[in-house]
Amino acid sequence: MKLFRLIVIVLLFASCGTQQKLKYAERLYNEKAYAQAVEVCEAIKGDNVEKNRRLALSYFKMLKMDKAAENFAKIPSESFNEEDKVIYCEVLKQTGNLGASTNLAATTHAAGMEDAINDYLNPLVKSPEAEIKVYPEAFNSRNDEMTPFFYAGNIYFMSNNREEYSIESNFKWQNKPFLQIVDTAGSAANRFAALNTTLHDGPVFLSEELGQMYFNRSIPSKGKNAPRVSLFEKKLATLNDSKATELPFCNNASSYMHPYLNPKGNLLVYSSNQPDGKGGMDIYAVKRNDDGSYDQPAAINGNINTKFDEVYPTFLTDSVLVFASNKTSGYGGLDLYVSNLTRDGIWTDPRLLDMPLNSTMDDFHLIPAPDLDGKYYLSTNRDGHDEIYSVFIPNSLAGGWEVTIKNEATLEVLRGQSLKAQYDLTSVPSEQLTTDDAGMIAAKANGGTLTIIADGYKQAQINYAGGKHAYFRTISQTLSLSPNTTYELAGSVVEETSKEPISNVLVKFIAGDIRDSVYTNRSGNFAQALDLKKFKDLNSINIELQKTGYAPKKINGVKLNTDGSSFDLNTAADLSLNKIGIGDDLASLLSLEPIYFESAKADITQQGANELDKVANILLNNPQFVIECGSHTDCRGSRASNATLSSKRAQSTVKYLISKGVTANQLRYRGYGEDLPINDCKCEGAVKTSCSDDQLALNRRTEFKVVKENEAVAEAVIAAEEVVVKSSPTLAPEDKINKENVTGSTTTEIAREQVEIKLLEPLRLDQFEMGTSIVYVSPEGILQNTLPSGKLYMVQVGAFREAIDVEIFNGLEPVYSEVTPKGFTRYCVGMFTVYEKAERAMLALQKRGFSDAFIVGYNEGIRVPVQSLYSE
Repeated sequence: MKLFRLIVIVLLFASCGTQQKLKYAERLYNEKAYAQAVEVCEAIKGDNVEKNRRLALSYFKMLKMDKAAENFAKIPSESFNEEDKVIYCEVLKQTGNLGASTNLAATTHAAGMEDAINDYLNPLVKSPEAEIKVYPEAFNSRNDEMTPFFYAGNIYFMSNNREEYSIESNFKWQNKPFLQIVDTAGSAANRFAALNTTLHDGPVFLSEELGQMYFNRSIPSKGKNAPRVSLFEKKLATLNDSKATELPFCNNASSYMHPYLNPKGNLLVYSSNQPDGKGGMDIYAVKRNDDGSYDQPAAINGNINTKFDEVYPTFLTDSVLVFASNKTSGYGGLDLYVSNLTRDGIWTDPRLLDMPLNSTMDDFHLIPAPDLDGKYYLSTNRDGHDEIYSVFIPNSLAGGWEVTIKNEATLEVLRGQSLKAQYDLTSVPSEQLTTDDAGMIAAKANGGTLTIIADGYKQAQINYAGGKHAYFRTISQTLSLSPNTTYELAGSVVEETSKEPISNVLVKFIAGDIRDSVYTNRSGNFAQALDLKKFKDLNSINIELQKTGYAPKKINGVKLNTDGSSFDLNTAADLSLNKIGIGDDLASLLSLEPIYFESAKADITQQGANELDKVANILLNNPQFVIECGSHTDCRGSRASNATLSSKRAQSTVKYLISKGVTANQLRYRGYGEDLPINDCKCEGAVKTSCSDDQLALNRRTEFKVVKENEAVAEAVIAAEEVVVKSSPTLAPEDKINKENVTGSTTTEIAREQVEIKLLEPLRLDQFEMGTSIVYVSPEGILQNTLPSGKLYMVQVGAFREAIDVEIFNGLEPVYSEVTPKGFTRYCVGMFTVYEKAERAMLALQKRGFSDAFIVGYNEGIRVPVQSLYSE
């Protein structure tokens, strides 16, 4: 067919001059018949500036950038006009010649294109995000495949592969077959075959829940009406026929394409070139009513639309919109952007998605895979023609994080508040920030846990609540700060030699009426808020550090400065610990006093017992260690008698430790006599030593050397310690959990929150029903008071200080309430072990009217951040 057309064109213009042929090529170009314009130009013999220009521009429109670059390169620099230079900059950018694009931009002065020229002068150069993986799908062919959708468990998409259907006409734009709806299994399995026409059909959006689909269809020119693309809807129950209804707001003057409905089913977005737009294609939104009617469409709000093309909008959630734009600030061609819907109903400024989601070519359609978390489908022409790629994005890959800071007492936002933002990861540095006029700061989502320190307020924390589609979302959370009524002791614990931070160290504070403790977090940090009243008459405190595998440490009389709201203990005390290893002497690590025995006897004295109690304590807390109790004498007396005496003393030491609960298999003993002095005080035969009594006393010692470590026991001890830490009422900062203030926003307690739980209906896991038959008379009709073990998700629908009428829960099952220490009563619906089921219940509840419903998590009956469950 292509050869036949070329022959006709050659014969037709054999007698025509070059200018006539170029004039005809220009007319074809203006009619968007770019493929035919190329054929006419290629039939012109010899080299010609206008011929090369028309070829370059046509190939650019056909998205054949290598061919466009090849023909642009044939044009002498003095023959370029300024507009062509801008297009050539884009061609060079998309073909990877950033240096040449930048150099050309420096000589370009196209009026009205200053922003684009600046983008070419300063191209975006960024390494791909390593955690994002993309792979071409196996069903791609040598032709074009794009914009997949799903129905009845199968994947469908748009394709111009003639093997899938019988269509002979070609699209003049690119001289390719028109796009049709196809199935990966081939035309025989295609449930949408009846919708395919001789022109473009698709892309398609389909909702099995609504039983409806939306799609594009090309409409040829008729009379005075130019060819256009319009939007159609069709009931899924009528797939066997070709009939479809054009949406009522579409008119003959514009094209409407790329429809997509939000998960709630009440907002339809699409692309259109309507006269009231900003230029090119813009994204519009129209409300879809429950009866299937539509309100008046309008351009989507925010700064999404530009003078360039904004196309292929898709929803990941009701508040996460992904779309493509060819604005010049991207990587090249169409690039994917994301925008989030704020609480005020305004879409945020778009954020360019990272490579490899984007490339220097066209990347234009992204949707999530159904029921498979972290997988998406991407349409792109990065390999020379349109293909569908699988994309894998881990939920741990975080997007933006906005935190609004409030005063917990007044509920007012803290505007212009200077504060320190500290993260739980050492790789994320702390920041000095100031809240904006809305009381908001932009936090680092990869920090995980954020600690806020502000003068006059109690330190508080919040965990990043990313979860599903976290990469695409700007998470907005609220953290309330309590006016300071406490004195905070903070610090960090490190290993003495390496200076590496130590997590899960038990830090005890002892002074006067104070008996408190806290565990260090993953970064070795701790912060414990204590009642200021208790420090009224204190100027010092005793500190104890304890951790499995490390020598415990006591630091007495640490001087305090109670003028401020917090105190860094590292400025007043050495908070390092010695790690216990094979060959270490516990006596040295514990700084034991010498263990004395009565002269020529093996009996343990009271003084010796006091020191041995310290050894017993460390062995009881570290059952993985096996030690040798080695007893040494000075050189006075016979070698034989010293050996016997030291052996008896070592045995007595072991017996004492066993009497204190230490297991026998942790203990060895040996009497060394006078064989291993630690100085030169030796007695040889009848020679009497010249050493003083103090020098001789140094050799009369008992050593407790670690000779073995049982790794299996060590792992069990560490695991048990983790359980103790997680269930302790005083926790490391990253283990704090959220609680509601009056408005339902979140903040963090110093200690784990304890709540009284009251179930209003018998509990069955993964249960959620929404009907009309169940009536709750009173929340006091308690049928169960405890939650089951394991990880659970629920949907919270409200938190109230005053009692409410529980009839608002009619038709919901199960429902439960819980009372927080602040006196609020939370109400939750449903009980799930699978996050996706909880998410579906949340959407159903939001449609019912609980617009602020959100998912909460419990682990072993204790409320925890959802992210901590979801990321495990």
